Amino acid sequence: MATYKKLSEYEINAAPNDGDLIPTLVDNGDGTYENTLMEYSSLKGTPGSNGSNGVGVPLGGTVGQVLAKTSSTDYATTWQTLNKTSMGLDNVDNTSDLNKPVSTAVADAIASAVAAAVLQSKMESYPIGSLYMNADDSTNPGTLLGFGTWSAYAVGQVPVGKAPSGTFATAGATGGTETNTLVQANLPNVQGSIGLHGGEGGSMFIDIGGVFNVRRDVRGSYRGPNGVTGASQSVYGSINFDLNGGTQTALNNRQPYVVVYIWRRTA
Repeated sequence: MATYKKLSEYEINAAPNDGDLIPTLVDNGDGTYENTLMEYSSLKGTPGSNGSNGVGVPLGGTVGQVLAKTSSTDYATTWQTLNKTSMGLDNVDNTSDLNKPVSTAVADAIASAVAAAVLQSKMESYPIGSLYMNADDSTNPGTLLGFGTWSAYAVGQVPVGKAPSGTFATAGATGGTETNTLVQANLPNVQGSIGLHGGEGGSMFIDIGGVFNVRRDVRGSYRGPNGVTGASQSVYGSINFDLNGGTQTALNNRQPYVVVYIWRRTA
């Protein structure tokens, strides 16, 4: 005998039997409705075939499968196993992140970002006012390094560290000369004397010292060690001399050096 009760009266998770009558509100199609009793089997549809008004589930299927539409016809469904093909993900694979290919656009973006970072690092290493030296290559650093405006610096000059005061107190100041010709004012002050002394036997010797005076003794009697005196003649004179020397040659002021290309960043 069929059981008659509302669906709400069934226990939770307890389904009606196929023959059970279920109170149902039916649309008469003319804007009116009526209450009637329908068997539960007609409400849920027949397994494996299309039911009426949206009911019916195909037979079969396995755990994990889902229903998929097979056409635009109502209730045209089938059990479908989810995989990358059924989901339109044929290009997806299990390649590790390290080995995954990178698109051209992404590779270009990465290369551009790396180049920008390298350029920024170079620019920070050579701020405006920095010097760049190269022992062999005369190419402008703007070309070699890829940034900045550079001009030749310290051409024929030797850089020296800035001092707090004195000759080297101003950054960028220049001075000095490669060679220098000495004048008399640059010569040291030399003074002395030359003395000529004669003895009894006519011998002669030179004595240098004091001022530049010379004494010439003529042979004759002399004052001996015991105070004996005799006739003697002595002639005194002086010697004039000039220390200016001959043809003047420029003095080399160059220190030991090595020549390199020096550039200064100006912008």
